[in-house]
Amino acid sequence: MAGYVTYTYEIKDAYKEIRLFAGDAKVSFEPSGDNETKLVVRQKKRRPYEFFVRDGVLIVCPIKRKWYHLLKIGMDRAELRLFVPEQALEKISVKAGVGRVELGSIVCLGTVDVEMSMGKLFARSVACKSFTSVGNAGSVSLEQCTATESISIKRNTGSVLLRDCSVPEISVQTNTGRVSGRLSPNTVFVVRTNTGKIEVPKAAMGEVVCGRCQIKTNTGSVRFE
Repeated sequence: MAGYVTYTYEIKDAYKEIRLFAGDAKVSFEPSGDNETKLVVRQKKRRPYEFFVRDGVLIVCPIKRKWYHLLKIGMDRAELRLFVPEQALEKISVKAGVGRVELGSIVCLGTVDVEMSMGKLFARSVACKSFTSVGNAGSVSLEQCTATESISIKRNTGSVLLRDCSVPEISVQTNTGRVSGRLSPNTVFVVRTNTGKIEVPKAAMGEVVCGRCQIKTNTGSVRFE
């Protein structure tokens, strides 16, 4: 598109934690395939992003803009692609306004935390201690993700999909939106909805329970294979 430019930055300083302030950009975390960290930014020249490493924390954020630039928010949304090598990070934190966040093949010893105002969240093959996401509106999709402790999803409006995730404790809270997916057949479901159809498998008697999924929604169906 006219007016857009792409920049590629190599990040040489060592880090163990990532904090990404996305604004209204589209964000993706991807494996680098080597031992290098790269940040690829596609953006308008007038809305640059910056990065730096401080006390072992990699911080990516937009440079402060003039007040009148905010009037065009969402019209020329930037794209951020962060290529991360295979290393055990201590924490990943993403804060986004209106946009899309994608996480793929990331290993984290601690918490992966994604906070969004409006937008889509997609995570695949993420391994961590705990995964949390809070947002107002937008869909959430987690596929083949593992957490040693818990997954917690909170949305006001939007669908939630959980497919082939391995975790001892799952909590999903929504006001409106469908909750669906496929988990281990030995998962125990605790579901509460005011209006909406519920279809969830029941753990067989005598089988070892390998997880608990608690779902609370006001209006919306709940269906797991």
